[in-house]
Amino acid sequence: MAADRSPFDSPDDPSRPTRRAILASAAVFMVLIGGVVGYWTWQSHSVAIDRAHDVARSFSLTYKAFTEQAFANISGTLIEVASLQDGQVTTPATTDMTTFLRRRSRQTPFVRELLVTNATGNAVLWTGPGPAPDLGRNPAYLTHRDRTPDSGWVGPVYRDDQAGGLFTFVVTHTSRDQDGRPTGAVMALVDQARFASAFETILEAEQASVALVHFDGTIMARLPEVPGVVGQVIPAVTDRVPPGALDDIIVVRSPVDGVVRAISERRVSDYPLITAITVSLDAALAPWRRGVAWALGVLALAGAGVAGLTFGLM
Repeated sequence: MAADRSPFDSPDDPSRPTRRAILASAAVFMVLIGGVVGYWTWQSHSVAIDRAHDVARSFSLTYKAFTEQAFANISGTLIEVASLQDGQVTTPATTDMTTFLRRRSRQTPFVRELLVTNATGNAVLWTGPGPAPDLGRNPAYLTHRDRTPDSGWVGPVYRDDQAGGLFTFVVTHTSRDQDGRPTGAVMALVDQARFASAFETILEAEQASVALVHFDGTIMARLPEVPGVVGQVIPAVTDRVPPGALDDIIVVRSPVDGVVRAISERRVSDYPLITAITVSLDAALAPWRRGVAWALGVLALAGAGVAGLTFGLM
């Protein structure tokens, strides 16, 4: 005996159009939900990237201002010493003058020692122990002095053997006569570690880092600290023509720690230095990834609900 056939198995099933409509409606609903989630995902990703760029820009302005203020304090001491000497330092100083310079070096933040040289680069005043370092004849400084009318100069960071190998960089003020000829220089030897640690308060965001880089590519300071980074040279900075900071935000894999970062650069006024704030894209996108995970979960639940409802209606 043949089994009874359901009326729904008939080619003339009157409910077939209704079932097709239900399937089509379910498909359209899922496409709409998927489109909304996809658009939100793309839009929120763009917002997260823009936020990372805004953080980098705002922090770079703050770091630039902090750095310029620090150098302004150091420069003020150098100008004060230069004005006392009146550009005519040609003989060794008296004990009283040396004592004064030592007191001013202790009063100036980050400065470890002061050095005064004459027009030929020979040391005339030195506040440190032992013989004075031969910084007045540094080729990079002499090139800057002879080619640039600016008074300020900063040398790349180096290890100072006279200070137990501590990282040091030199800030220099050049004295000139009325015709612009160099008559001498006052140099401050800056303790790099003390200088760098003063900027830890800027790091308000965990995903941010700050760096001070010389025009020649030498990393002068970097926070958070990465062992062995200070003193390294970044070829991409060295090879820039003209030298200096980039105007636009760049997204690159950092040569320091290999992390993809958004980088905002600013030039330190009057000095061959670049301040850079970097924001890790991985950290900046972490909230976005959590949001996407929640959205995909909701989409999966909605899909399961629509499938169950569709099956029930059919």
